[in-house]
Amino acid sequence: MKKLLLFIIPALMLTGCFPKYEAIRRASILDYTEFTSKGFFVTESNSVSFDYDAIGSVIGENYGGYEVLYKKDQMGDDTYSRLTEIKVKYGKYLPAKADVALREMILKAMEKGANGVINVRINGSSRFTAGADTTYYGYIATGMAIRKK
Repeated sequence: MKKLLLFIIPALMLTGCFPKYEAIRRASILDYTEFTSKGFFVTESNSVSFDYDAIGSVIGENYGGYEVLYKKDQMGDDTYSRLTEIKVKYGKYLPAKADVALREMILKAMEKGANGVINVRINGSSRFTAGADTTYYGYIATGMAIRKK
């Protein structure tokens, strides 16, 4: 009986200590019509049935964080090697969103004269800042900016 209790008690202690997580089921869609309705071509495919000139790889990023409302530039004194503090005023928290990363990527492609992006990929990303001991979570959108002939 003692051997049975010595086995059961530790087993019960170990099973009760693990956190339980809810199952998450969701679906979402990234809507390209904001750009395709204006004649901009967007596809996840890496091959298309028309001729184009490759402009270059394009990347858009979006990480969650607080909106910066005001930021005073850093001022330095070369004589005494002193720096004044940077004063920052923060607004509301802006969560990371995949559609924002996509929009940033497409706007950068348009800025370079592209009228399309092929091989679009959107991935989750995290970035660790050692000085602030903070991890930022977000999205990175990548693709190839093209100019349709």
